[in-house]
Amino acid sequence: MNCKVKQGCLTSESCCILLWLAFTLFPVSVVTAADNRKIDESQQKEVKAEMKGYVGDENGEPVIGATVLESGTQNGVITDVDGIFTIQLAKNASLTISYVGYQKKTVVVKDKKFISVNLTPDRSMMLDEVVVVGFGKQKKESLVGAVQAVKPEDLKMTSSNLSTSFAGNVPGIIAVQTQGEPGSDEAKFYIRGISTFGSNTSPLIILDGVEINATMMNNIPPESIASFSVLKDATATSLYGSRGANGVIIVTTKQGQLSEKMSVDIRFDNTFSMPTYVQKMADGPTYMDMYNEAVYNQAIANNQEYEPFYSRDKIDKTRANANPYLFPNNDWYSMLFKDFAVNQNLNISIKGGSKNVDYFLNAGIFYENGIIRQPKEDKLDVGMRNKKYLFQSNVTARVTSTTKVGLNMNTQLFYHHAPKTSTRNLFAYSMHGNPVRFPATLPAEPGDTYI
Repeated sequence: MNCKVKQGCLTSESCCILLWLAFTLFPVSVVTAADNRKIDESQQKEVKAEMKGYVGDENGEPVIGATVLESGTQNGVITDVDGIFTIQLAKNASLTISYVGYQKKTVVVKDKKFISVNLTPDRSMMLDEVVVVGFGKQKKESLVGAVQAVKPEDLKMTSSNLSTSFAGNVPGIIAVQTQGEPGSDEAKFYIRGISTFGSNTSPLIILDGVEINATMMNNIPPESIASFSVLKDATATSLYGSRGANGVIIVTTKQGQLSEKMSVDIRFDNTFSMPTYVQKMADGPTYMDMYNEAVYNQAIANNQEYEPFYSRDKIDKTRANANPYLFPNNDWYSMLFKDFAVNQNLNISIKGGSKNVDYFLNAGIFYENGIIRQPKEDKLDVGMRNKKYLFQSNVTARVTSTTKVGLNMNTQLFYHHAPKTSTRNLFAYSMHGNPVRFPATLPAEPGDTYI
């Protein structure tokens, strides 16, 4: 069948139908001029340019392996052996350059084709800790021997002496405290165990170049310590020969600085000391009942006739507190010891310097009391207390440009008051003493003026 369509005979309805079929069968994208401009701008943003650069240290020497990263992206490279890098960057990008031991630096590139960056060392990350060894000082990273440097801040504890603060703060040191009696509560300490046969097992202790004993070291206030080094192995202690067989502890005290403004540091501690655990003791009637039971068991075991050691009348009258002098019921521990003792520690440090003289002064007063009870009716002073007066004076004067004169003086004064017998014996007596055998005190009689 032949169909003929005359030109100009299409109606408006026919045109609409043909256009609808054309858009349905053949989709056409329509882009405006404004959209074209947006596409062109996005394409321009994605265009990256090559840029080169150089990364050096504070002296201008090349930094090998520094990280060069386009800020806000994952686009990054590292510098080569000459400190040179090449990177593809977007327009107006910025670079972040970093390296271990140096501070990060951010640089805005703009239209630059080459940049040169010098990194600044990060002092907080550098291994420049100084350790006192032998007759000098050495950087810790260049040290071969086993040396442990302890920060003086770690030794500032509410303790009566320095050695008790070693535990948990100084690796390689074993600190053992065997008693808490005032004046005798220092800890015995060993460096890497007991390494010498015989009686001398304590390490060699050096204070500002002078040998001291463990008692003197225990009484050094932590506020006056500038450095504390522990030399452990044979390499570190070789300078001291056989005297360093048990290890060496080197303590240096603080010094002032020239032209330093005077500073005053005051520390006051008020502490309480008490036993960690106290055994609960039986009262008099309970003690007598248990004693009679023990006598009964012994008689049965030996096939003997049982006769109670304490009569029922004595037990009942003791329980009723009929007469404390005839039927005593003593709690020896409560009579001899208090629940706790109060201690005070005052320390004052003054540090500064003028144009030619620097100084550091430290004064400390420590009052330590024991838990032995002082009866009010007794004129005899049986209390236990320990007083320490500590002074440290370090003064250095610059006489000429090549000569200086210094004086380091450490003074320690002690006052110790205690009963003739030890606290350990008194504690043993209170634990094993018979609570009903005799009264603790007897009534005073007229005319008694002496014992």
